[in-house]
Amino acid sequence: MRQSSGKQTPAYPAYCALVLTTTGANRRRDRVAAVSAVVVEPSGARERFRATVPAAIAKSMELPVDLGTGEAAPEMPWPDVARTLRKLTEDRIVVVHDAASALSVAAAAGFLFA
Repeated sequence: MRQSSGKQTPAYPAYCALVLTTTGANRRRDRVAAVSAVVVEPSGARERFRATVPAAIAKSMELPVDLGTGEAAPEMPWPDVARTLRKLTEDRIVVVHDAASALSVAAAAGFLFA
C-alpha cells in the first residue's frame, strides 16, 4: 500500500513500458529493428533494456538511436531480444505505443504475448 493525501491506496501493479521500432508496418515484409523497455515494479524499482537487431537494421540501412543520448543501443540477435522481452513482460502489464502495427510485426517474427 502507498500513502496518498492521508489515504492508503493499493500499490501500482508491475508493468513494462515497451517501444518497438520496426522497419515498417507490413508484418510480411518488415521486422523489429530496435527495442526499448523499462520495467517498473510496485516498489518503484526500474530495470531498463535496449537493443538493436542487426539483421533488420541492415535491411533498412537505418540505425536507431537513443533520443536521450544519441547513442545506438547494443546489437543483439532477434532470438536473444525475444527471450529477454519474454522475461521482462512475464506477469506484468505491458504498455506499448502504436501497439497494433508494432505487435503485428513482432508476432510475425514469433514474439507473442500471452
